[in-house]
Amino acid sequence: MGMYTEFIFGAELKKDTPKYIIEGLNRVINHYSAEDMVNIERANIITENDLQPEQIDFISTDAVKFIHDYDLYGLLYSTSYYFGCHEVVNSFKYDDVSQTWSISTRSNCKNYRNRIEKFIDFIKPYILQGSGYPHNLFAYVQYEESEFPTLYGIDGKYDFNDPNRESAANKYLEKIYTTLYSFTNDYLKDFSVTDEILSQNNLTKDNYTHYDILCICLKEVARRFNQGIDATYKELQERYAELEEKYNKLEVKHTVLQHRYDKVANSETGKSKIIQ
Repeated sequence: MGMYTEFIFGAELKKDTPKYIIEGLNRVINHYSAEDMVNIERANIITENDLQPEQIDFISTDAVKFIHDYDLYGLLYSTSYYFGCHEVVNSFKYDDVSQTWSISTRSNCKNYRNRIEKFIDFIKPYILQGSGYPHNLFAYVQYEESEFPTLYGIDGKYDFNDPNRESAANKYLEKIYTTLYSFTNDYLKDFSVTDEILSQNNLTKDNYTHYDILCICLKEVARRFNQGIDATYKELQERYAELEEKYNKLEVKHTVLQHRYDKVANSETGKSKIIQ
């Protein structure tokens, strides 16, 4: 029977995507009906010979070739009960606001001749946007017997089944490190990870990862942040004590002046009584 591969694809296409690609996807996704599959055992064996003359009306030769070369019917309409979600889902719509086409598909097919990867490589240059920043992921590929899926983004392929996936993960962490370091650059202009700092973190110059460096940098940022808070709090305390001291002095002056005023007032009252 062969093994199946789950294929989930979603992206917004660029405005300058060739017309025959739009035409081909529109034909396969929006003009497809169950009658098109009569007497055909599986979608994955459809060829251009299976397209009836009435199906080819108003469709260019380039679009028909595109459908055939990338086996779009087999790619987008196959399914297998092996997967939890085995219902085919396809959508291809035009947005009047952005004036772009968006495609969303889910299928489970036999990945003959790597047709999934072949389609992804072909369509990728025409993808404007996927999902998530910064990778813009647009395809999820899960082989029936693989432990993890393979993800495809505009910036590359992420194969979590790769035996060297640890190094791939380190590369990903390196990207995270670079991004975070750019955000913390203002705090760390005078900071560098020395052998002494590595030793304090139970590391050596020959045995550390980018994740380790990232953690050290973030600890330093946190230390400086807390130090800044402590310094600010201490400064506020000193300022409060200074203001409190000034207030107390003013209060003493106020008491003295009040006493003098009362004395003068009493004196003036006495004089007025004598005059009367």
